[in-house]
Amino acid sequence: MLTTLAVSLLLLAATPASAGPTDQLREYTDQVVKVLDDPSMARQDRRAAVRKIAHEAFDISETAQRVLARHWQARTPAEREEFTQLFADLQSAKKNLLTYGLFLTTAVARPQGDGLFATVVRLNPVSPLMDAAREGAAGVAVSQPVALAVVLAAGALATAGGLLLVRAVAPIVVERMLLGGR
Repeated sequence: MLTTLAVSLLLLAATPASAGPTDQLREYTDQVVKVLDDPSMARQDRRAAVRKIAHEAFDISETAQRVLARHWQARTPAEREEFTQLFADLQSAKKNLLTYGLFLTTAVARPQGDGLFATVVRLNPVSPLMDAAREGAAGVAVSQPVALAVVLAAGALATAGGLLLVRAVAPIVVERMLLGGR
């Protein structure tokens, strides 16, 4: 699973002008597969090595520089390096929060009261799905059928929109890959 995810992420890698897109993609993919297949590496070391390859492939430094825009030149090299690392960590934290945080908040039971956690759970778009699953497992009627229908419809529309976007953009991406990023 980790191998598939890492290789899939590298498919989106930016292509330097020095190599063709296929060669560059193959190089990054081979590096990731080699790291993931190395039995002598500890899990933490594997993760760090794949992260280093991803940073190279996705050019986190360039993205961080673009985020700071005109303020980049005023920073010292040490400040630039620190910001780049913090920016990469922020991207990772954002991904983890969105991936796990939204789904785990209502997995066991809906919190009671008006506190911050209860408010986050109440506003969580996954809550109606989790409530319906919990109620279905308990053999009781769904308490929020309208909310469940809205979330399911929004998910279906988002999926259809994503598929249409991929179909529309895929020819452009392939053309750019074949032309070497021009």
